[in-house]
Amino acid sequence: MLAHDYIVNGSAEVKGLTDQFLTLGRTAICEAYCKIHSTIDIGMMAQKLAKSNEESERWIVNLIRNSKLDAKIDSANNQVIVQSQVPCVYEQLIEKTKTLMLRTNGLAHPPK
Repeated sequence: MLAHDYIVNGSAEVKGLTDQFLTLGRTAICEAYCKIHSTIDIGMMAQKLAKSNEESERWIVNLIRNSKLDAKIDSANNQVIVQSQVPCVYEQLIEKTKTLMLRTNGLAHPPK
């Protein structure tokens, strides 16, 4: 798709842009699946990422190491097990209080 793009077509960096585009797309797909599902089959994820099972497993391990995903690889069952990432009630209360304070301050002291 990028090779046929009107703006990018004349660029000598098309190959680099294509690789970067595919990497960012794979990252977005994997993060979305990890947020939705608690267990993910590596074979299915390999299909989505257009890679082999071994490449996908290595790629997912690197993604888990480099991002804030709380997940484990179960090689015996060929699955990625994702832990839930729900913030604790205390953190939710602090965040809502900060938001409420900022909104109240904005109403009490409107811009001139």
